[in-house]
Amino acid sequence: MSNDTENAKTNFLTRSKPFKTMVSKAFAVCDSSKSGEVDKSELYAGLLLVHLKLAKYAGAAACYPPSKDVCDQLFDAADADKSGGINEQEFSHIMAILCAQILSRMFVYYVVLIMLVPYLSAKVVDFTKIPNGSYTEMAAEQIISLSLFFLVIPTIWNT
Repeated sequence: MSNDTENAKTNFLTRSKPFKTMVSKAFAVCDSSKSGEVDKSELYAGLLLVHLKLAKYAGAAACYPPSKDVCDQLFDAADADKSGGINEQEFSHIMAILCAQILSRMFVYYVVLIMLVPYLSAKVVDFTKIPNGSYTEMAAEQIISLSLFFLVIPTIWNT
């Protein structure tokens, strides 16, 4: 695969040395037989491991890995010789494809949380008869913000 094609399907995160190191370590963990290849279930386990590691740094935006079906389709495409296994280079390429959207998801997620949640909570409180500048107004905004943050946004994000 050419460098231009590879770069078109990845981003800054997936081309970084720390990401490549993490993927290499995930491959080593998932290749339990030390055969130099992983099967479909080991690929998905590696994907989950990479997403959990990224979630430590990226937050909730990285916590939603692609489905096993998507992972299986990429495995089938990468397993050109139909041997039932993929090597570390193919594993790394699949991880880069599956993780390429994390930066954009993080950006959207945090823009919504930082800008939209406070705005929406203030607008909801403005429609009530709560006096401006009161502790009740502040508490109502906080309750609405927390509700949006912990209930509404995760529900919408998961659909």
